[in-house]
Amino acid sequence: RAAYAKRENGIVSIGADELIKLASIFGYDKEDLGIFFKANVPEKERN
Repeated sequence: RAAYAKRENGIVSIGADELIKLASIFGYDKEDLGIFFKANVPEKERN
């Protein structure tokens, strides 16, 4: 519960593996996730 709460509150990032699991729960394939990301991200917007 504590780990989930930290992710839910933005304290800990969601990893790629967790993102794939969440996508599958909602009925998306990993190929479908590309619609949520830009191909080119400006340097100032990267972490």
